[in-house]
Formats: sequence, C-alpha cells, structure tokens
Amino acid sequence: MYTRINRKTMLILFLSVLGFVVIYLYYVKQQRQQAIATYLPNPQTGDIYKVATENSVVYWQVKETSGGAVFFYRSLFSASAASDILLNHFDSSNVFRYSKADLLDIKNGRWDNAAHDYTSLVDITRAGSH
Repeated sequence: MYTRINRKTMLILFLSVLGFVVIYLYYVKQQRQQAIATYLPNPQTGDIYKVATENSVVYWQVKETSGGAVFFYRSLFSASAASDILLNHFDSSNVFRYSKADLLDIKNGRWDNAAHDYTSLVDITRAGSH
C-alpha cells in the first residue's frame, strides 16, 4: 500500500510540474510575440533584439534609425538559447544596418539571405518596458 501511495504522489507531482512548465512557456511565448508586434514597427535607440541563428543566440542593440534603415550594434558574444547574461555587452565599433523590410522578413521567417539561413527574431526588449 505504501508503494502505491508513493507512486501516486510522485505521478501527481510530476504532472503538476509538467503542467506548470507548459503554461509558463506558453505565457513567455505570448509575451515575446506581443513585444515583437509592439516594438518592431517603431524601433527606438536602445531596443535590444534577441535573434536566434542555427546554432546560437545573438543580441543586436539599436544604435539609431534613419528613414527605412535601422543601425545596430552586435553583441560581443553569442550564447546558447537559455543564456541571457550577455544582454548588455555590445561592440560599439561594429555597426551594421538592416532595412525595416529585412527585419519584417526575419520576423516572418522569410529572410532570403544565404549567410543568415535559419535566423529568426525571438524577442525585443525596450528599456523601461519590463
């Protein structure tokens, strides 16, 4: 009898943790999609874009916007998808430019650029918004 109660308790605990994780991940995904929908059309200086490539995650910080172009600083390092510790370390000597159309293509998974296959926009963070 003791073994059955223990197994039943473990099953309930496991299912509870699993349910919590699924709900939390869904919430995080919804928050990220909302941030992208809100901030992508109007980038501002200081916005941080979290971009996943085939093997890693990199961060881009908006340096400035000009017309239809957005200029970014690239993060000094790349990290695994689970690591956000490199968020505030950018190479200010390495500025690159993407058009707003390129950013929309990245968001929608339609970026036709052989050097950046498997690139997707994961999240956008704006200072003071979180």
